[in-house]
Amino acid sequence: MNIPQLSPSSIIEGRWNKNRYEIKEKIGEGGIASVYLVEEVQTRQQYAMKISKDSISINREYQLLKKFHKVDMIVETWGIDDLKLNGETYYYILLEYIKGENLKEYNEKNKLDNTIIISIILIILKGLQTFHDEEYIIGDLKLENLMLDKRNSKLKIIDLGGVVKNGDTIKEFTPLYDRASWKCGERIAEASYDLFTVMIVFIKLLLKESIHPKNQKIEDVIEKLKKLDLDKELENFIIEGLLKNKKSLNFYIKRLKNLYNRERGYQLQKRLLLKEKRVNILLSFSILFFITTIIFLFLI
Repeated sequence: MNIPQLSPSSIIEGRWNKNRYEIKEKIGEGGIASVYLVEEVQTRQQYAMKISKDSISINREYQLLKKFHKVDMIVETWGIDDLKLNGETYYYILLEYIKGENLKEYNEKNKLDNTIIISIILIILKGLQTFHDEEYIIGDLKLENLMLDKRNSKLKIIDLGGVVKNGDTIKEFTPLYDRASWKCGERIAEASYDLFTVMIVFIKLLLKESIHPKNQKIEDVIEKLKKLDLDKELENFIIEGLLKNKKSLNFYIKRLKNLYNRERGYQLQKRLLLKEKRVNILLSFSILFFITTIIFLFLI
């Protein structure tokens, strides 16, 4: 697929709406499209512009964005058009520009405790439930497609290119998050496919290290998971989501809520014990200082 490469400061114009946009920088690239930060020349409004030669994929994603626009996790779309570049026709959609980092970048830079990671997975699962209720499967979900909107403190899905109807074949996927690549199931659009993907996202956030089906088996990943200091029920929850994911997404959401509350209690208990330990150390130091002072005064 011929993906357009545009230079910063260049101006492009929509074929039908005649709106002109200045290219600021490339902010993403996938198998069939490039994403640029652009600024509308007249209004100076900034957008993320997704450009591709594949009109079917672009139109399909636009329709899905419009269909699910009320879902809080979905980026807003501001229009669709096409343009001419070097004599060829390209198609684009204008998306809400989110100033922030994707979840992959954020996780690499920050140490996230288990409570925060569980809350992130809960948000993702609730977002996916909306799609499943409408008989759609996300398919190509990954850390790079989950954006942290720091200004509004929200997590956003920024790419719906892999979304397909329940029962169809998964057309767009990333091997790391694809259960067929791990030999854990077929590339069929069903709830269990999305659940497997979410569990790989979960593991990536917990492990903070490289895993890939090209170099490892799913059993190797599970062994790495078992070496973490996780609550046993949480560990079993993730493994079940990988290997025995036959129950509804709603079942896993309810179960993870309970595990989240347990983890919060566990973390609170750890902080209280640490605080108590610090107080005891300070008290011991104070008593030692008092005794030393008394002995010093006595010797004088």
